[in-house]
Amino acid sequence: MDEQRGNSRKRIFKEKYNDRFLLRLVCSYSFLLVIILILGLIMYYYSINNVKKDLLKENQVNLEKAVNDVDNSFKIMSSINSQISNNVEIVKLMHNNTTDHNYYLQAWDAKKSLQNLLSIQNMTFFEDVFLYFYETDYVLSANEFEKSILYYQYNKRYKKEFYQEYLAVLTDMSAYGKPQSLKRYTDVRDDFLLYTYPMSIYRNYTKAPVTICYRINKNYFKDLFAGINTYDTGFLSITDSSGSEIFRLATSASAETAILETSKLLKENKNTGYVTLNHEKMLITRVSSNNNLWSYYLVQPSTMVFHNLAFIQRIYWVAIILVLVIGLILLVLLSWKNLKPIKQLESRLMNSFSGEEGTVKVKERDVIYSIDHYVNLLIDKKITLQETLEHQRPIIFSAYLSRLMKGLSDTPIETEQIAKVLNLNNENSNYLVLYLGVYLNELEFYIDDFTQNKNSFQELIKEVLERNFEDRVLLYEADFQSYAVLIQMNSEAEGAGNKCADTAFYDRARLQFHKAYRELKDAFSLVIYGGISETFTNLYQTWQASQHAMEALRYAGPEHILQLYHEINKDMDQYSYTIEMESQLLQFITNGKENQMLSLLKNIYLENFVERSLSITMSKWLLSDIRNTLLKIRFMLPNKFELEKLSALDEKFNQKKSFELIEDIARELCQIFVLRQRQQGLIEKIQDYIQENYSDSTLSLSKISQEFNISESYFSLQFKKVTNQNFSEYLENIRIQQAVKLLQGTDMNVNDIAEKTGYTNCVSFRRAFKRVIGTNPAALRTQPDFTEIPFGFEPFEQPQSLV
Repeated sequence: MDEQRGNSRKRIFKEKYNDRFLLRLVCSYSFLLVIILILGLIMYYYSINNVKKDLLKENQVNLEKAVNDVDNSFKIMSSINSQISNNVEIVKLMHNNTTDHNYYLQAWDAKKSLQNLLSIQNMTFFEDVFLYFYETDYVLSANEFEKSILYYQYNKRYKKEFYQEYLAVLTDMSAYGKPQSLKRYTDVRDDFLLYTYPMSIYRNYTKAPVTICYRINKNYFKDLFAGINTYDTGFLSITDSSGSEIFRLATSASAETAILETSKLLKENKNTGYVTLNHEKMLITRVSSNNNLWSYYLVQPSTMVFHNLAFIQRIYWVAIILVLVIGLILLVLLSWKNLKPIKQLESRLMNSFSGEEGTVKVKERDVIYSIDHYVNLLIDKKITLQETLEHQRPIIFSAYLSRLMKGLSDTPIETEQIAKVLNLNNENSNYLVLYLGVYLNELEFYIDDFTQNKNSFQELIKEVLERNFEDRVLLYEADFQSYAVLIQMNSEAEGAGNKCADTAFYDRARLQFHKAYRELKDAFSLVIYGGISETFTNLYQTWQASQHAMEALRYAGPEHILQLYHEINKDMDQYSYTIEMESQLLQFITNGKENQMLSLLKNIYLENFVERSLSITMSKWLLSDIRNTLLKIRFMLPNKFELEKLSALDEKFNQKKSFELIEDIARELCQIFVLRQRQQGLIEKIQDYIQENYSDSTLSLSKISQEFNISESYFSLQFKKVTNQNFSEYLENIRIQQAVKLLQGTDMNVNDIAEKTGYTNCVSFRRAFKRVIGTNPAALRTQPDFTEIPFGFEPFEQPQSLV
């Protein structure tokens, strides 16, 4: 019986989960786990190496910093040497070889000069400074001037038997610039070094029988290198350019006596390396000084330098073991559990296609096969959707083409994007704009036919144009009975850019147009007249070409069914300023498109004052018409908006008309509308914020100013300009209108409505309600058909449109 139950459970499990897919999951997760472990080991290796590099770099940086401090101290000494060597009083004393009364007076002056010179120097590096005049055998310091024997025996209390040796050191040229230990000359512990310089070096090697001497405290070196840990057995060795050790800083006797052969260390310009000293592996870090050619060798036990690595290594191994254990657990869990969402996905796909044509039942319980089947069905649906979108492509094309023709593309970049959508990216192309007027031969059916069959007429005209024009044509309905056509003409064969090529374009367009005209007239009883612009290569100029094509269409008729813009006789006494030009000028200014507005005005100027011979009267009429357009735009602005700018602008309207003045006024109007758009955009955001937060009782002028990072005065002024209301009035109207809706649409009591609309108490709510509506809340509730709103209660109206 138990065996039968076990077999039954196995059978149910196999029906629920597919063994082959489960095996694939296990293999996949195992492979990922192996990759993770390999990456972990690689990360461990590189991390340990990086930590070692960081520690070595830290040692190097700390040692370099200390060495730089030592070099700076020696530079200070060099500066003092130069000042001493060029001091007038000291030089006088140096040149006086007699020891008469005058000599002592000069010595007194020299001592004072030396005191003044040293009083402004940093003396932390050396204990004292003295000058040895070896021709007169005198020593000059900041406090003393005496014979060298007195300075040696009574001032410094050095041993008498080494006096002559001491003097020899002071005048020994080979000892110059090298520190000499002073331990030999005293019985007491002396941690000082003697450092000597000949004055002749600082006087261009002229005769100068003076030695500048410094007594340097070794403890200062210890302070400079105090931030570097040498541990118990480590030390710092300083050697000169010949490799001889100058002195050593160590904390133990073994470190003091350890023999370091620097000539065998750090070959091939390496600054770090390892050496064995006293049976211990030591890390060597070297820094060389460019100032005095000293080399600094920092010797540290490597086990102590990298002692933090052991902790990091333990952390990494623990992490790797944890990842391995957790990975194995996840491998088991994910392999068993991840079948559930896959089965759910299969079930949802099956349910989503249930009852649809093409759905088949998967016989084998293979999850992947089943999902693949339903994914193919989804792909079929996607293809169907794409076909539907393809049917909508003409509408999208028309919208983009309309933006090109009307000059609504703000920038050349936007024009390039539209060109990509319309597939107009051939650089070797010339373009023409053809503007069509379409009419029926049977005039009695004119209105009805065009109203009822507008779409079919458009498709018919497009089909005929595409059939008769060898070039690519893009068409959209610009107006009732009017169509704008963009013709892309391949210029490779013609050779664009010269007059002959342009003539060939026009001849080709004229021939193709006449073919389309005859077919429409003979086969469909449609008559078309057209105007063609001049050729252009930059699609950003499409709107200008569209204007020229419309202008040319005005001269087309039964005698000239196609009129080319450049063939229009412009010497007639008639100016060109069409309704379309006026509309575009208004649109460009109110939308703040200054460049396009100036380009349109330039075209108007060229058209009327360069290419036509207008009389003075006609010129005045043209300027008057443009001025009237600008006046129309001016009165779209509220009178209280930017009063100073509007007042100055109004004065210009009263000045003598000229085209330069027209351009100036148009430019200022454009800038004002740009400013208004910015202000209106900010105020609209604030209005949305108020609409969302009117129930907040703490909502105030200051809170909104902080929220939008503007000053209260600026906010109040701009809000009044755009909305014609103060902020407090606007907020009160918002709250009261919401209260009216709640009173008429809900059973909430007045206290709850007051709280919900942002009032802190019922009294202030009733008072505000009475002031705005003219009655109290209870009375309004008894009048469900109340619709009378007091004058000025328009809280939700947005500011007037710019257009």
